[in-house]
Amino acid sequence: MSSFYVSNSKYVPVPTDIFLRRGQVTSEKKLDDVNIIHRQSRDHSGVFKGKNGFLVSDGFCYGAGFQSIADNLTDDVEQIKELLNTVNGDYSIYINTHRYHIIATDVWKTKQVFVAVDPDGTFWFCSMPDMIRNQKRHAYPLGADTMLVLDKKNGAVQKHTIKKWNLSQKDNAHTKVFDALEESVKMRFDEQSITTLSSGYDSGVISCAVAKLGHTNFSVSFANTEDKTVLAKRIQSHKGRILLEDGQMDGQERKNLESIYVQKEIFSEAGEAVARVCKYMNKIKKSNILSGNGGDEMYSDYGYVGQQMGHNSLFGGLFPQKLEVAWPWHEYLNRQSQLVSRLDIITGYYGIQHKEPLLDVNLVQAWLNTTQELKNKRYKNWMYEYMRENNYSLAVDSKIGFAGKEIKLGEDQNISAMDGNKLV
Repeated sequence: MSSFYVSNSKYVPVPTDIFLRRGQVTSEKKLDDVNIIHRQSRDHSGVFKGKNGFLVSDGFCYGAGFQSIADNLTDDVEQIKELLNTVNGDYSIYINTHRYHIIATDVWKTKQVFVAVDPDGTFWFCSMPDMIRNQKRHAYPLGADTMLVLDKKNGAVQKHTIKKWNLSQKDNAHTKVFDALEESVKMRFDEQSITTLSSGYDSGVISCAVAKLGHTNFSVSFANTEDKTVLAKRIQSHKGRILLEDGQMDGQERKNLESIYVQKEIFSEAGEAVARVCKYMNKIKKSNILSGNGGDEMYSDYGYVGQQMGHNSLFGGLFPQKLEVAWPWHEYLNRQSQLVSRLDIITGYYGIQHKEPLLDVNLVQAWLNTTQELKNKRYKNWMYEYMRENNYSLAVDSKIGFAGKEIKLGEDQNISAMDGNKLV
């Protein structure tokens, strides 16, 4: 977990407690008249210099890494956008070239960042809003999959969408999806990792992949979650831990979190559960959660064959023949970016890193390219097939929707039964 503050303001603030919680080592420096404060622990982030500029990052960049981005910087905005389009990671990033100040988020806003820009071109970019607010500026959150460009010459501000997706649906097997899942988990899992486990599909498919890679004793859960029989089998298969019903956020923690994140959902049952897991992780000296974010938003639309399970569903999970009709459904009501931003705030407050294996861009791309028939064959079909193929304990044929109504999800309820081929 890390955090950064970048500004061309002459005033350099003292790091706040909220900022300092997101890491263990603080570095301060000035490059190209830009003040940088970076707080870092166990991630890939830091300050990276290239021939034509430098960057400051929070989070992880898999594959070539942040140094490769720094080495390929230019003053061509389109080239930088294309460079970021190829990046696979959980990150936010500041880029400085000869002409531009640039701030960007990954496609899901896994690591949030806040911005403020004065008319004279003075700017503040920071992982935490309090460092900007302390300078009597309002902190604006940067959206997901966004690159904001500030021109040093004329002060002009432009905003760009970064990621380009291939929405063709031609792959009639899950081979590439399964390979991408295992590679995603392999890149994100280390000796400091745990997964949060329930009896559901999202956490289940991640834990199944982790176990297949040969790891044991890596999951934590609560006794009262979903199908207890399935959960017990999963916990037993990889020596997981059931957490006790304690460790709720105390009054001071609630006050601190509320000061930086005003949405009430942070104190929901899910938010409290994440806090309890983080506290437990600090006790056992683990620092990295593999989260199941994206399972509902990306791969089911909170529905199945047109049945909407609550207000979060956009089209009931009946994926169309032309994905362009509904894409990007994951950002309906800002649902994906809100979830990962909330997680970033909570885990960061406790000094815990979060990574999102189900939101790996190569995994999402591989799944997008599978056929409409495979997507709609059953609820979260690719996850079901992966766990079945690996003999992982699985609850099938029903799901309790958000309104409490039981919805049958049998294999006979497929896209042809819904006459879905006539839908777009």
